[in-house]
Amino acid sequence: MKIKQFNNINHKHNKSSNFISKTTNTTNINILLNRVRQQKKIDTKKKIIFSISLIVAVSVIGLLVFSD
Repeated sequence: MKIKQFNNINHKHNKSSNFISKTTNTTNINILLNRVRQQKKIDTKKKIIFSISLIVAVSVIGLLVFSD
């Protein structure tokens, strides 16, 4: 009789753990996708800032060289 109760408890636990693991997997995928999107935005901003600073640096050097 104790064995049957243990099996029932174990069976219920397996069902609930499967449900929890499925929801955490989809949550983890959403978190990863959001991180990828945020990382792309950050990389794009870095590229734009680098490009602008490079253009400004070349312009300043050009003005200093050709202004004499």
